[in-house]
Amino acid sequence: MDYFKQTKKELIAELDKLNEKIKDFSNKKQEDQYRKLFNFSPNGILLEDATGTIIDVNPAFCEMMGYTFKELIGNKIHMLTHPDVFDLVDKNIQKILKGKKLKHIEKSIKKDGTITFMELNESKFNLPNGETGIICIAEDITDRVNVQEALLISEESYKGLFNTATDAIYIQDKEGRFVDVNMGAVRMYGYPRDYFIGKSPEILSAPGKNDMNATVKLLKKAFNGEPQKFEFWGIDKNRRIFPKEVRLNKGSYFGEEVVIAFAQDISERKQAMEALKESQRQIATLLGNLQGMAYRCLNDKNWTMEYVSEGGVELTGFNPEDLICNNKISYNQLIHPDDQEMVWNKIQKALRKNQSFKLSYRINTKDKKEKWVFEQGIGIYSSDGKLIALEGFITNITERKHAEQEIRKLSRSVEQSPTIGGTMAKLDRTFPTDDCAI
Repeated sequence: MDYFKQTKKELIAELDKLNEKIKDFSNKKQEDQYRKLFNFSPNGILLEDATGTIIDVNPAFCEMMGYTFKELIGNKIHMLTHPDVFDLVDKNIQKILKGKKLKHIEKSIKKDGTITFMELNESKFNLPNGETGIICIAEDITDRVNVQEALLISEESYKGLFNTATDAIYIQDKEGRFVDVNMGAVRMYGYPRDYFIGKSPEILSAPGKNDMNATVKLLKKAFNGEPQKFEFWGIDKNRRIFPKEVRLNKGSYFGEEVVIAFAQDISERKQAMEALKESQRQIATLLGNLQGMAYRCLNDKNWTMEYVSEGGVELTGFNPEDLICNNKISYNQLIHPDDQEMVWNKIQKALRKNQSFKLSYRINTKDKKEKWVFEQGIGIYSSDGKLIALEGFITNITERKHAEQEIRKLSRSVEQSPTIGGTMAKLDRTFPTDDCAI
């Protein structure tokens, strides 16, 4: 019996020893597995004790920071920390030791002094020696941070350009709804930016002034890549109705396909155009009622006309469009062949002296009638002194010429009468015959 008990005790002892060996083997196996995971992890892994002293790091962490294993072990975690966040490191250690898990981005410094950004997942951890420490899993996100900063700078630059543009700019989606507007649009309509977002252009349309169905079609064409340009009548917060010129182009807004609309208030332009039209109408009316032809022509041998008033029809028999750009006939062709050289020489002489010119000569009209005309004009010069055109007025003086000729005949017939001769001399002074004087 005693032998059996002794044998049993020995057997239990042997079993205990075997269990310890199995336990040691199991622990060693787990430790080997842990070490494999630790060493082959693509993320950096760091173990530190409660004072922030580094006690273990994996190869990935060493590669991230540019240090060897030996250079890190035994040093404080602060050696890797940017001076800007030293105080935060100590505070975070205390939080983690109290059981808080932290996930945050920390500004770090590599061995070569390069600044890097690490995303850290930190938590309390039981160290191999049984003490409480901290495990930190790190990922280098420097490239991501740099891209985000570049995007932020790009966005700020875009916003700066977007809001300082004098034109109103609208970003619209495929349905025409406003996604964003700039300060130009805010100033144009007097509404805050939020008023526009999500709404269609119809809210800005002056009642009864726009074909909104046509506007929608233009938006769709622009979204399909066809640039558009049109006029649109808007109504602002103060109920002012005004015209604007709108240009639509397809674009991209933070990765989304959109239509970008540029709009400009053209009220002043419209007013100026209306004033110009009225002025042109008044001038046309005035010139049309004058007995003669106003003109603008080039200083060439053809006297190429750029403008001819309606009075030219009565004077020459030709419509203005017949003479303009020598379409059917040049003005020089209307001048009597015997007078063409004289007309050219006298006008050139006046231009060389930068003087106006006055002269009379004969023209042949469309119906082959000969007329005497009186022309008065001046050279038109550019800002740099270059002659660009002639402008003037030509009127019919045929009747006056005929009267002069009759007076001369009468004068010759009564030359022998002192009394009548003196009277005719006075008439000659009243009607000068030196028509070509300049």
